[in-house]
Amino acid sequence: MFSSFSNSASLSQYHKPPVVAIVFPTGYQVIGKSGLTFPQITFTSNSVTVSNLMYGSTAISGTYIATSSTSYTLGYSSGLSFNSTTSTMWASTPNVYSTSNGLYTGSVSTLISGTAHTGEYVQIQCPFSFIMKSWSCGPHISANTEYAKSVFIAGSTDGSTWNLLGNVLATSYTTNTISLSSNTTSYNYYRFVVNKMTTGDVIACMSLITFSS
Repeated sequence: MFSSFSNSASLSQYHKPPVVAIVFPTGYQVIGKSGLTFPQITFTSNSVTVSNLMYGSTAISGTYIATSSTSYTLGYSSGLSFNSTTSTMWASTPNVYSTSNGLYTGSVSTLISGTAHTGEYVQIQCPFSFIMKSWSCGPHISANTEYAKSVFIAGSTDGSTWNLLGNVLATSYTTNTISLSSNTTSYNYYRFVVNKMTTGDVIACMSLITFSS
């Protein structure tokens, strides 16, 4: 699908993101409790502020901010990678991954635990910190043969200094999950760096990103 992008190419032939609203399902859990699957919000933009939200006697309100190194168009912005639907996704600027081996060829780099890891990225800033114990990225309907093959997962407390939590090495298009059970540090920023796509894909894209504490 993404093997021959030009700057004037359009992704509209694959899908258009639906108009959605902020949704907090019944039984939403507090950050820090085991078994939390997150995020439990729907991004209609890259910044979503939730007020007066409680779980029991605990306030879990605040602003969730999704950002990325680049985005192809507004219809493929960073927040769409976290929505619980296969019809939306984040897509980076095109022509930055090798058509021969899928490795990143662009200039974006993130220093993670002292090592520079290259690749387009999407990240989320949460209004409170938590310990991430697992991460997954699901398939999206428009790119069912192309997916992120290598993703570095990093956490930060300030959005500047990043610590490596794990590296997802995907082998198929279906949902890919990694256990981060050894992580014992709480962060409120999480960044996902796509170092490699499937061979022939020249653009980073991810959807259905979820993680748990």
